[in-house]
Amino acid sequence: MFNAVPTAFNQLLNLPNVSDFDLSSLRVVMSGSAPLLASTFLQFKELTGLEIVNGIGSSESIGTQLAAYLSGYEPGATGWPVPGVQAKIIDDEGNECPPKVTGRLAIKACYGTMYWRDPERQKKAVIDGWSLSGDYAYKDEDGLYWHVSRIDDIIKSRGYRVSPGEVEDALMEHEAVFEASVIGVPDPEQGQRVKAFIIPNAGVSGSPELVEELRAFVKRRVAPYMAPSEMEFVDSLPRTETGKVRRIELRELEAKRAEERQRVGQEWR
Repeated sequence: MFNAVPTAFNQLLNLPNVSDFDLSSLRVVMSGSAPLLASTFLQFKELTGLEIVNGIGSSESIGTQLAAYLSGYEPGATGWPVPGVQAKIIDDEGNECPPKVTGRLAIKACYGTMYWRDPERQKKAVIDGWSLSGDYAYKDEDGLYWHVSRIDDIIKSRGYRVSPGEVEDALMEHEAVFEASVIGVPDPEQGQRVKAFIIPNAGVSGSPELVEELRAFVKRRVAPYMAPSEMEFVDSLPRTETGKVRRIELRELEAKRAEERQRVGQEWR
């Protein structure tokens, strides 16, 4: 069995000699800790003939809550509630959302969200036995759950909610992109503008021409308003110990840059 975070699968698939590896001993392949991109799922299946069993839990709770363990799974989806777990999608008023409407993922199981020595936060975390996760998601007509974004990561641009994961998935379908991470950067007119940090594939150099090509590429795959208005090519991305990209560090980096620009601007006045 091979179990890894999605980032590890991406790194494996982008190795120049990956087709030379002997992966014939693999029988069960699992992914967790973060959403699995459809492109990663399909590339791995093409390489090995195996389907990655996707699963996800909640940073506010424990255990796998949704997983792709039933037939009818669609690449890019999160899965279905695992046995012993109930799930639903709710709006800001706590009402259950209809299919394909994005809302907050709520979970009910033999365990629940608990905040140590923080009773006020705890009151808001569990409502009528339902633990409110920190994730936006939606459920389709077949009962399959799709992760949209961490609530803290969602980008609010020009009145729209933009899922960074959708934009990253679109970018990583391009042959020039090894990995991408997308954040919202404060903007006085748009509220937030969409920015992508991109690790290019080996032998690829970032350029204004590539930026325009990638922007047009993304617009053909997702809603045009989701296309990054700004892109930065980097050698690496900040990560957690499990390999997940720390978007919070990228947002902090942009905040420091904004402060520095403001300071320099004031000095020149």
